[in-house]
Amino acid sequence: MDLVQKSLSVDFHQDKLTLVEYNGQPYVAMKPLVENMGLDWRSQQRKLTAKRWGMVKMTIPTNGDLQEMLCLPLRKLFGWLNTISPNKVKPQLKQKIEIYQDECDDVLWAYWTNKNGLQEQYNEWLNKNKLSKDKGSFHGFGLNQRKLEKRVIEPQLKRLENLLQLSFSFIQKN
Repeated sequence: MDLVQKSLSVDFHQDKLTLVEYNGQPYVAMKPLVENMGLDWRSQQRKLTAKRWGMVKMTIPTNGDLQEMLCLPLRKLFGWLNTISPNKVKPQLKQKIEIYQDECDDVLWAYWTNKNGLQEQYNEWLNKNKLSKDKGSFHGFGLNQRKLEKRVIEPQLKRLENLLQLSFSFIQKN
């Protein structure tokens, strides 16, 4: 079992994902992810222990404590998610599973179509946000315009930040 010095908690659709770096690769702690999705950990754990997934048992710092967790290479998360059929789970879990799968689809698509596209989109929305802030502070009347733009810009920034974090391209917030 390996001790990981540092973990990263990533916001993902009102859930927290725990990411760690191990041997130069991002890994995701699976038990919290499985439980966030409302799935049974024991049945998913049996599936994940097959050699194909490359699970690694790690000791991870969480909330000031050390916790032993099984972690999946982030690059294999998409494949594992596709082993879950939304039509075979409880009806109340179907939407959440589809959201997770759709987000992974988007990350994979962004990677294959334009590796730097996410970063460029993020930077573009960051610039729009800065311009909007400048307008709002330059003239009092621009404050209303800033409020309107903020409602559009900030959700886009949050979505892109989540996509970037999931692709393990950590962004320094300005």
